[in-house]
Amino acid sequence: MTVTIAHTLDDACAALAADPEALVLAGGTDLMVEVNRGDRSIGNVVAIDRVRELRGWTREGDVLRIGAGMTYAEMADPEFAAIVPALVQAARTIGSPQIRATGTIGGNVATASPAGDMLPVLVAWTPSSSSGPPTAGATSHSTSSWSASRPTPWIPAN
Repeated sequence: MTVTIAHTLDDACAALAADPEALVLAGGTDLMVEVNRGDRSIGNVVAIDRVRELRGWTREGDVLRIGAGMTYAEMADPEFAAIVPALVQAARTIGSPQIRATGTIGGNVATASPAGDMLPVLVAWTPSSSSGPPTAGATSHSTSSWSASRPTPWIPAN
């Protein structure tokens, strides 16, 4: 097993191009439950928790960009809470302080977390979603294109 620690989006993309089967890891909160239960083994890993482009949030006019690597704890920022209070409220309900410090909004969506804490708010609130940084990402104006490894009422299985 190898672990590649990406520091930029280009690093992460290069590592995944070299090993498309590598596991992408940010918070790992759902992953560790699966590993501890014996439901999953881990091969090569690309850690993206240090990729600045995926962290935090920005607002430009009417556009709010939330990085997939934004943790639930980071959502407690009062300025962010004033913009999307329902999302912040959902984040407050997630697990313990340790889970909120490491779990990410992108992980909650990408893994179709069984709790689905963020999904109802995102489906109701998100007019569009994008992949990649704002300058390079493709934007989808429908959540109907979301898919995940396990089905939920909001995201069909792959």
